[in-house]
Amino acid sequence: MDEMKHYFTVFTPTYNRAHLLYRVYNSLKAQTFKDFEWLIVDDDSTDNTKEVVDSYRLEGIVDIKYIWQPNGHKKSAFNHGVKEAKGLFFIPADSDDSFQAETLEIFKTAYESQPISIQQTLSGVVCLCKDQQGNVIGDYFPKENWISNGLEMRYKYHVSGEKWGCIKTSILKDFPFPEVFGHVPENVIWTPIAKKYKALFINKALRIYYVNEADSITNNSFNIKNAHGHFLLAKNILENELDYFFYNPLNFIKASANFTRFKLDTKKK
Repeated sequence: MDEMKHYFTVFTPTYNRAHLLYRVYNSLKAQTFKDFEWLIVDDDSTDNTKEVVDSYRLEGIVDIKYIWQPNGHKKSAFNHGVKEAKGLFFIPADSDDSFQAETLEIFKTAYESQPISIQQTLSGVVCLCKDQQGNVIGDYFPKENWISNGLEMRYKYHVSGEKWGCIKTSILKDFPFPEVFGHVPENVIWTPIAKKYKALFINKALRIYYVNEADSITNNSFNIKNAHGHFLLAKNILENELDYFFYNPLNFIKASANFTRFKLDTKKK
């Protein structure tokens, strides 16, 4: 496993969310597969996050690693987490998320059910999400145990909506988020990963995504503060997604306009 001690690292970046961390913790305590660590990167919270995490550690049920960092951003916390992770697979779990008790076991079984030659081409396993009422958010995948990539899924099959999953930690180490000022959209790394690797898509809604609960560590508004991140997103679309131009030409026209707009904004800033 190349210095990996666990099968999974469940990673939670957090900022002033002590009152919601119990969702991830309770989900982890209930897991049917136990070979995992819970890695928490605290982005300089001013509430009682550390005390809450310490109380969880005292219970001795879950292997918890807590790291504090100076206030930065979700993406710097993500990069920090990837560097510290000791799991073969990395699972981002926001501080207000929960997920089913069989989640880790399902991910492991789905991945290992594939031949070794296929496993080597996969970045990980992707599943569906549901809201608090159990309604699936977004579209189902074309079929169960579907091997494809995120670009084909989005452009060719028009699958949209909230998705989630596990990804090999070694791959994330090769594709860190740019640590620029402001918000950096997630597709800045997911798109180049999708261009290089396929994923295994399963039609199981494992993550509970709490709708209308904003994550306090994220600020993704379209303004000059976040111009650099949105410039990188437009640049990323034009560099990595052009093979899919004829599936959605308007998307690339918008990306070209945003490339110019946000490049000018970054210069002003």
